[in-house]
Amino acid sequence: MTESASDGCIMFDDDQRVRILHVAHRKAAEDIVAIASEYQEALGEFDQASSYIHTQLEDVSAEAEAKRKLALSLSMSIAAQDVSAAHSAGVNLLKLSLQNAELESARFETQALMSMQDTFKQTRTAIIELFGGQ
Repeated sequence: MTESASDGCIMFDDDQRVRILHVAHRKAAEDIVAIASEYQEALGEFDQASSYIHTQLEDVSAEAEAKRKLALSLSMSIAAQDVSAAHSAGVNLLKLSLQNAELESARFETQALMSMQDTFKQTRTAIIELFGGQ
């Protein structure tokens, strides 16, 4: 290392040995340090941007999950309403059937009473005709 101090600058390496760098090498080293600093700054900005995007994605995901749960809840509610409506329709049909049966029973009872009345009249008429009374 016989370079003069005017051609370069004195540097220490890891073993604390003196090294003399040429001005061109020193300029290249400074450029590398500047580029590394810009790269580190860009990485910081990228980290901020990716963190923001990550937060936005989490928010969108949470909103989508909430909407999915709401849709599922609404679907279950509609299904329950359908089941309830079907049950109510079934109960109403049973009530109608019961009312029809009651009407049919009343009709049979009325027919039986009318038949009994006719039989009573016929019997009375036959007795009057046979025995000649009132």
